[in-house]
Amino acid sequence: MNLNPEYNSQEIPSALEGMKVSMKWMWDNLVEPRKSELTAEDADMLSMVGTFMLEVADRATAYDKLQSEENYFSKN
Repeated sequence: MNLNPEYNSQEIPSALEGMKVSMKWMWDNLVEPRKSELTAEDADMLSMVGTFMLEVADRATAYDKLQSEENYFSKN
């Protein structure tokens, strides 16, 4: 199942794109409908989860870039 309707199966989405699609889906389907029910603790946890997911996506992007550079230089 793909959450992004514009996804082309020939393309490999970046970690950052995957994070953005995932966060949007979670916001639209889980957070926004229940916003009035959220406690301050819930809001803090959501903030931490979002920050964590962004950090993971950033690290994955950096790793992918490093791998592609290693592959480029190993061919020379």
